[in-house]
Amino acid sequence: MFRYQTFGLNITSEIDCADLLPGREGLPDVHVRHGPVPEQLENPIGQGVLYQVSTGLFLLKLDHIAKYLVCNGNEIIVDAAREADADALKSIFDPALRMW
Repeated sequence: MFRYQTFGLNITSEIDCADLLPGREGLPDVHVRHGPVPEQLENPIGQGVLYQVSTGLFLLKLDHIAKYLVCNGNEIIVDAAREADADALKSIFDPALRMW
């Protein structure tokens, strides 16, 4: 498990993001893990070309990279595409994706 700090949050992650600052010990604000992510949310209350939103959930789908599911603002589940490389998976930490 890796520990990082970014956007003022302490993060534990199953994804190696060595470009981020090391995190502090203790309970994380956000946990990033690999796992299955649905193609769509049930009864979304908002959506766009790449995302859907429902109460407590944010689904982001980046073709050929991964599907990301943010749950309750403190867990991010990453479902990598078969063709994705490790650097592409780190895109979740890109400042352009600060929406959650």
